[in-house]
Amino acid sequence: MENYQFVIIGGGISGVTCVESVSKFLEEFDIEEKPFHYLAERFSNLIIQNKVVERLETEKQIIICSDNTQIHYDQLCICTGARPKLLSNTNPYVCAIRDTETVESFQKKLASAKQIVIVGNGGIATELVYEVEHCSVIWAIKDEHISTAFFDEAAARFFLDRIEMVKEKQKMNEKRQKYEMVDQPVDPTHIRTSSTKICGGALGPDWATHRSMKGAFSQPRQVHIEYQVEVKNILTPEQYQQRKLTIENLQSSEEEIQWPVYVELTNGKIFGCDFVVSAIGVTPNVELFLQSADFKLGADGGLLVDETMRTSIKNIFACGDVCTAGWTFAEHWFQMRLWSQARQMGYYAGKCMLAYANNEQDSLAMDFCFELFAHTTKFFNMKVVLLGKYHEKDMKKYDNLIRMTPELQIISSIDIEQSPLTVIGDKNVTRQSNLITKSFSKLSINGLFYCYVTWTDHKQTMDIYTDNNIHPYVIVHIEQDTLEIAIQFDANFKFTKMDIYLYIHPTIDEIFLGGISTLHSTNVLKTDSLLKLHIQDTSSLILQLDIFNLDALFLSAGTTKLIGHVNDKAIIKYDGIGDVDASQLFCKFVDIEANGLGTIWITGTEECIIKAEGVSIVRYNCTNIHNPQVTGLAKIIPV
Repeated sequence: MENYQFVIIGGGISGVTCVESVSKFLEEFDIEEKPFHYLAERFSNLIIQNKVVERLETEKQIIICSDNTQIHYDQLCICTGARPKLLSNTNPYVCAIRDTETVESFQKKLASAKQIVIVGNGGIATELVYEVEHCSVIWAIKDEHISTAFFDEAAARFFLDRIEMVKEKQKMNEKRQKYEMVDQPVDPTHIRTSSTKICGGALGPDWATHRSMKGAFSQPRQVHIEYQVEVKNILTPEQYQQRKLTIENLQSSEEEIQWPVYVELTNGKIFGCDFVVSAIGVTPNVELFLQSADFKLGADGGLLVDETMRTSIKNIFACGDVCTAGWTFAEHWFQMRLWSQARQMGYYAGKCMLAYANNEQDSLAMDFCFELFAHTTKFFNMKVVLLGKYHEKDMKKYDNLIRMTPELQIISSIDIEQSPLTVIGDKNVTRQSNLITKSFSKLSINGLFYCYVTWTDHKQTMDIYTDNNIHPYVIVHIEQDTLEIAIQFDANFKFTKMDIYLYIHPTIDEIFLGGISTLHSTNVLKTDSLLKLHIQDTSSLILQLDIFNLDALFLSAGTTKLIGHVNDKAIIKYDGIGDVDASQLFCKFVDIEANGLGTIWITGTEECIIKAEGVSIVRYNCTNIHNPQVTGLAKIIPV
C-alpha cells in the first residue's frame, strides 16, 4: 500500500490549482487521473499517477483503484468536476461539450453538417453559436433573451446584433496564463467509451482557440433563435415519417431535406438537423463517492462543503464543480460553476488542507475571492467582465447604471435600493423603461425622437434615453388600438436628443411619423395584410418590409429608405421634399403619383403605373410601364 499525506483526485483546473497551492510547501504529493507535465517539472515534490478510482474506504482513509492499487491518505481533496446533462443518453445524434475529447468529436461531426440544433442558454451554448461557421444553427432557449446566466435584457440586446456578423479574427496578444488539456492514456485496465462516466477536465477559456468550427453549409453564418422553448421530443427519421409532421425549413432548398434527427420543441415547431448539442447545464460527479460514504449533498447535488472546503466526511475536502458551497455567502458573492471559480476554490482548498495538516486551522481566513464574485470571459469575440451580483433578475429594486457604445462596449453597474434609472454615457442621460402590456395595430411617433423598432413575438417594451429633466415631457399612451409617443412642449422645454428602443409585436397595420422623428426598424416587419404609411413634417424612415399590400403617403422633408418585398400592390403618393429610396423594395405592382420636390426610386417586378407632376423625379426599375403621365418639369427615368 502506498502512503501519502495529501491526495487529490481529478485533473481539472480545481485539481491542478490545488496541487500548485499545496506543492509549494510539501515534500511529497500525489495527483490522480489526468497529468500535466509542467507541474511535475515545476514541483520536484510532486508524484503524478495515472489511475482510475473505483471506491473509497473512508474509515480507513484508503483509495481503491481499478488496478487494485491501494493508496492511503491523510488528507484527500475531491476535484472530479461535473459532467454535462444530456437530452438523451442513448441517441447517437445528441452530444455535449465538456472536455478535449468531446470537442474533437464535435469537430468531426460538424465538418459534414449543414444544420445543427443547440439547446441551452449558458456559456457553452453562447460560445458555440458564435464559433460555429458554415453551418445553420437553430438556438433553442427557455428564456426571453439570450445568455440569461450572464446578461440582463439590455446587455443581451447589445450582443444580439453580433450573432449574424461574420466571425472576427481573435486577438492573440493577450498576456495571461493559458490552460489546456493534454490527452494521455489513463489506467490501461479502464477503457474509456462514450458510455463511461470518466470525464476529462472542464474546458478553459481558450478551448476554441486554433480549432476549426466549420460545417458544410454554403453561408458563413445563419443563426435562428427560438425563445421560451424546451425540447419536447427527439425523433428518429422513422418516427418523424410515421407521425406525418411538418418541419420548419430554414434552408434555401424547396425540397424537404431528410435529416438524421428531428427536434420537436414545446412551441410545436419541429426542426431537422444533423445532430443536437445539449448545453443545458452540468451534474456534479459524486456517484462514486456516494457509493463509498454518506456524504452530505447541497441542493444542486454537489458535495456540501463548509467555509474551509471540508465535506461532511473527516479529512476529505472538495472543490470546483463537484462541490456546493455551504457557508453563508458574502453580500457580493455567489457560487456559479465556472472555470475561474473552480480555480479559486482549488487554490483556497490547498491552503485549507495545509492548515489542518499543521493544526493551524484557527488562523484560516476566508479568501478574498469569496468576498466579490469576479469572472472574465469572451462572448462574440468581445471581452466580458462580471463583478459582484451583476444580474438584476433577483433584485426587487435597483439602479442600473449603463454606459454604452453601440457595437463596441456596454458597461452596466447595478445599485440596489435606488430609483430605476439608467445612466448612458453623459451623467444627465437616463433611461426610462416601460413595459407595454396592451395590444395595438397603429403606431404614431411625433416629436424629436430617433426610434429603433424591433418586431418581436415576445414581451413588448420601450426604453427612452434622454436628459433626466426631459422625461416628463414625453407622452406615451395607448388609446384604442394606437400606441402614441409624442412630446408635450412648454416654455421650459429645451431641444435635446432622445433615443427610443421599441420592442413590439408585428401586428402593426398603420405607421404615422411627424415632427423631426426618425423610425429605424432593426428587422423585417412581416404581415399578410395592408400596411399604411403616413410620413410628414421633417421625419425620416428606414423600414424593412415583407408585406402583402402597401398604401404610402410621403409629405416629409426628411428621407425615407424602404427595403424588402410587397407581394402584391404598392400605392404610393409622393408630395414631399425629401428623397424616397424604394429601389430595394420589390413590389409586384406599383401605382405611384408624384408631385414632390425631390426624387423617388421604385421597383416593380411586373407592372408600374406612374403619374409625375410639378418638378418631381421618378426613377423606376420596371419592364412593363403602363401609360405613364408626365406634366410640368417632372421627369421619369429608367434605371
